[in-house]
Amino acid sequence: MNTASRLVRVLSHARPSSRAVWLLAAALSALSVLPAAPVRAGAKSTANVSISTVNRKATGSVANARSYTAAFDRDHFIGCWAETSLVNGNTTVGCHARRGSTEVSCSVTGGPLDPLILNYVWALGNIGSNAYIEFTWNSSNVCQTIRVRTDSRYAPKAL
Repeated sequence: MNTASRLVRVLSHARPSSRAVWLLAAALSALSVLPAAPVRAGAKSTANVSISTVNRKATGSVANARSYTAAFDRDHFIGCWAETSLVNGNTTVGCHARRGSTEVSCSVTGGPLDPLILNYVWALGNIGSNAYIEFTWNSSNVCQTIRVRTDSRYAPKAL
């Protein structure tokens, strides 16, 4: 009688709670005999602040902006904000970036239930120390897109 047959026989006579334990044990032991797949870990990406005034687009990771140390070009930042007026309930969302002497920003304002504003605020809620930010704007400096990616490839900001 092979191992699988013995396991089926034991499980058929076990209490229901015991069956669950045996099934879990069987699944884990089956996984232990599988060939190990190659594992990749520690992928890192550098995403310094980049600004294109021609394409009206700024990108970069918070971590790289904070820890950028090139002597010729130290003044980098990228970030976004949201603020709500208690007077009229409108919310303004915006982003800004600077690389060297080039600084750009955009913003957009909407009512408390404006779906665009709610989506932007939701995206901003994902900004953390390992966030990658990308935003675009139109000729009136109104934000057209705000993308936030949180990814382990972008190290937390250096303190």
